Amino acid sequence: MFQVTRLAAGITKTTRKALKNVTTGKINLGNASDSFNNFYNNNAKDLKYSKNIFKRMYLWTKDFISNYKDLKSGIKEYLTEKSEELGSAFDKKGAKRHMIGILKAGLKDVKTELNNLIKAAKAEKK
Repeated sequence: MFQVTRLAAGITKTTRKALKNVTTGKINLGNASDSFNNFYNNNAKDLKYSKNIFKRMYLWTKDFISNYKDLKSGIKEYLTEKSEELGSAFDKKGAKRHMIGILKAGLKDVKTELNNLIKAAKAEKK
């Protein structure tokens, strides 16, 4: 489950970074792609940004725990669904690696777009 922990931390970090930049007006969601908007709306829509470092730490931890539980239950549901579908030909480790790989690739794309949005916003201000 160490991979799930790292993935949950990555999602939390990216979500909080996107929330901070959108809330402070550094990036505009109108310039973002549909995949980034979906990520933002699904993960950061109801979250709050605070300037207080202790409150941010509390909110980050709370979001991390929520992301971890969601990922763990989502992977578990995926594995049980595939196990029922494939029966004895099911490879649990391979399916788990496949699912985590897909999630990592999606997170990498969102991170890249977030960094590109930040760079574009900085270039516009100059």
